[in-house]
Amino acid sequence: MKKILISIILFATTSIIFANENTESNKIIPDSNWTIFNTKNSGLPNDIVRDIAIDRAGNKWLATFGGLVKFDGKKWTVFNTKNSNIPADTLSSVEVDFYQNIWITTLTNGFAKFDGTKWETFTPKNSPLPTAETWSIEVDNDDNVWLCTAGKGIIRKAGKDWINYNALNSKLGNNTVTSIYIDKNDNKWLTPINSGLLLYKDNYWKEINSKNSKLPKDHIMSFFADDKGVFWIGTLPGSGLIKVADTVWTFYTEINSTIPTSGVASITQDNKGNIWFAGFDTDLKKYMPMGLIKFDGTNFTHFNTQNSPLPTNDITVIATEKNGNIWLGTNFDGLILLKE
Repeated sequence: MKKILISIILFATTSIIFANENTESNKIIPDSNWTIFNTKNSGLPNDIVRDIAIDRAGNKWLATFGGLVKFDGKKWTVFNTKNSNIPADTLSSVEVDFYQNIWITTLTNGFAKFDGTKWETFTPKNSPLPTAETWSIEVDNDDNVWLCTAGKGIIRKAGKDWINYNALNSKLGNNTVTSIYIDKNDNKWLTPINSGLLLYKDNYWKEINSKNSKLPKDHIMSFFADDKGVFWIGTLPGSGLIKVADTVWTFYTEINSTIPTSGVASITQDNKGNIWFAGFDTDLKKYMPMGLIKFDGTNFTHFNTQNSPLPTNDITVIATEKNGNIWLGTNFDGLILLKE
């Protein structure tokens, strides 16, 4: 019951705070703290890095458009369709489960599990998977596999049992779900396109949208729960970064705060409690990446190609280690390591 109440607290009577934090774009980390890995100077097979997962031993697993990559800090190991049984080379996400199995999704041929030796693949031809285009994957506390698809809802694989949740048999407002986030209480947070947030817990569904909550718009780009149980929601430009602590909603936009950009994606937290996210903007429906942003609870620090060694502003994913290292995936510019 307590686990459910932690999530339902979002929908209680709320208060709103408009933020007034400071921006510190001029505080730049030394160039020596940045390391850029790409196809020219490392073992990366492709410079598109869509996702990053870190296992218990500290290995970085990268979902790239050139296959799955394992990086142990020195050695690069590439798994592709030429040297392994991976189902495709264009990967969209990667996940490490409790038993240190590696799960990957592909854009063209389903998803797969890798135990370090053998591959087990799942496609529409050999399983109940309704589409070959898979976007995001997570494994919950009961070892159930959750999968987001393009146009076919979400999949829950519990051993040999498969359930396909869609707009007809669940609360999904859209069958295209861009991401799923599982918090420490095993709540599943889904982001169906233009349908707000959707919470799933023990066959209980709860919709969070602009009609029944303080959510200003229904297109959610990112969701994250920090180590204190505070929810962080990333939205399209105009709605910005949203913080939900107990019943208090705090909004950070370019109008009411000094956040450098109000398009927010790929939110995470480092070992010091700082919130990191990828910023972006739009102009006449054109996507304009805006780099990396750090929020320490008071100040926003903006890193981009003009004030830091970042080779691009187009950040696809942010992953953090217990030692404080920040890993960034990019579109077309490889992998970046930031040591604070």
